[in-house]
Amino acid sequence: MSSAAAVFCDVHKQEPLKLFCETCDRLTCRDCQLLKHKDHNYQFLEDAYRNHRQYLENMTQQLQQKRKAIEEVSTCISSGLQQVDENRKSVTNEIKKSICSLIMEINRKGKILVNQLETLTKDHELGLKKQQEEVCSLTRHLDHVIRFTKWATSSHSTTALLYCKRLILFQIHYLMRANCNPSIVPQSSPHRSCVANRASVDPVSAPAPAPVPAPALAPVSAPETDPALP
Repeated sequence: MSSAAAVFCDVHKQEPLKLFCETCDRLTCRDCQLLKHKDHNYQFLEDAYRNHRQYLENMTQQLQQKRKAIEEVSTCISSGLQQVDENRKSVTNEIKKSICSLIMEINRKGKILVNQLETLTKDHELGLKKQQEEVCSLTRHLDHVIRFTKWATSSHSTTALLYCKRLILFQIHYLMRANCNPSIVPQSSPHRSCVANRASVDPVSAPAPAPVPAPALAPVSAPETDPALP
């Protein structure tokens, strides 16, 4: 640890802040520790800096692991969006082929089916895009906290790290509580719903191919309050 300019006590002007009160979580001078912070647990500045720096470095590693989990969630969402698009194109083409071979009444009802398909796939697509936005927002927050924590632990400034420790830990614990479970939940396919509706109005339609369900992700959420680092 490099030596930094001494910071003096606000109360005892001539006394440097050489101690860290663990009970109150703040820097103290010798006189403050003997008077106002009597019987409190404390450490010398160098020991407190070394211990808390190690703890923050460990928490940063956990955040980096969480960052990898977020990337997996983002990949699953992208795959889900692609599957939705493929399903929409496949069903739309199938409906158009049926419309061409049927009478005017079937043609009218075929257009209704296309509109129903668009509604079904749009809701699914909007849900996945919302999840993707939440993942991106949480990713940016994680990157910001990781950068700030790395700066605090690598600056070799005892006072800077200890002044910021509480806020950093608050942000870390806040992010560790954020839910980013990449579980896949099978959803009903719009292909099946549209084919069922088509069979009820199309007396000459051929059997439809088996539907391919589109995957959906569990919501990615974070606690409501979102305090920011400096």
